[in-house]
Amino acid sequence: MSQVVPIRGEDTADTTDIVNALDAEIDNMWGLVACLQTIFTEHSGDPYVKGALRIANNHLDALGAIRRDLDGL
Repeated sequence: MSQVVPIRGEDTADTTDIVNALDAEIDNMWGLVACLQTIFTEHSGDPYVKGALRIANNHLDALGAIRRDLDGL
């Protein structure tokens, strides 16, 4: 089980690890969005791919909002 650590901990290494993990997840989501966009374009509007693309974009927006909030700490 993973350990929950406070974002405003005494150790900045914890915050750095969180930010690095979040940045890696954002990079992965950009890759997923690009793949889904290519599939959506090639299969001319498949509704399942369109739904997956919408979910991936929403997830990417949420990760970006979290990242912006972390920048303020």
